[in-house]
Amino acid sequence: RDVQLGIITDTLNKIIPRAVSANLTVHITERPLSGYPAGAKNTWTGDVDALAERVFTALYGRPAEPGITPLAAITEVLRRPFETVATADLITGADIRQYDPAATDAPEPWAMEVGMLALRVHDRLFGGRAPADAPPPDPRELGPVAAAEDAKRRRDIHGEIDALMGGERALKTAPWYPVRNGDIVHVHIEGGADPGSPPAWGETYVVEARDGYPEALQLCLVHHTATDGADDMTGAYAPGDYGDPLYELWFEAGPARLTIMRDGRVVHLGPAVPGA
Repeated sequence: RDVQLGIITDTLNKIIPRAVSANLTVHITERPLSGYPAGAKNTWTGDVDALAERVFTALYGRPAEPGITPLAAITEVLRRPFETVATADLITGADIRQYDPAATDAPEPWAMEVGMLALRVHDRLFGGRAPADAPPPDPRELGPVAAAEDAKRRRDIHGEIDALMGGERALKTAPWYPVRNGDIVHVHIEGGADPGSPPAWGETYVVEARDGYPEALQLCLVHHTATDGADDMTGAYAPGDYGDPLYELWFEAGPARLTIMRDGRVVHLGPAVPGA
């Protein structure tokens, strides 16, 4: 679907932190004016997708068909701008304000392959793409936030959204999700590359219920191996988000640096990923 539509929809879904998207409903109420009958109000109620599509249509026009990327939509229109013409792979143009076939100094018409022109239009709208000889880093070695920031630096809005949405999807579809009371979570923290920076260390957390409420889980730091002045940098991921304490740790540190144990067995072994 359109990238902008996805951003609008995702933003509306996150207005209520950690809400379940499928359960959200939008309700808009107009403040009653003087003279209205008591209790009379103008209202609009609908789901998030309907409101997102209304906003998108007002900004950009009708959304593309599901599964059609912006580049594919641009290429399709350039290749066949009208239903009555045949599909073409070459597009031509001329400045009709100055073009005169009889004039010797008339600007020459130009021609370009449709796919190349579509790429230029796409890059002008959404930013440049990463060079073909510079593949993005392996997302397995980055947390979703770091992967999104890397894509943002490369002006790759598709990669940025995919990193964040893919990270959340990977967490919430894991067979061990959600975490349970008593789960043990170990995270590997990378050391600094600069001279004098502390070396890498590990932190071990246990998932515990807050104040005796089983549904209110939190991360509690129980051990770390930090040295050389890094002791005061430990425990940053505790207590974690209410109801989903692993969320921040998963996104910031990344699944490749996590080991999760349940009932004495490893249910997630991030360091098994090469390079982690």
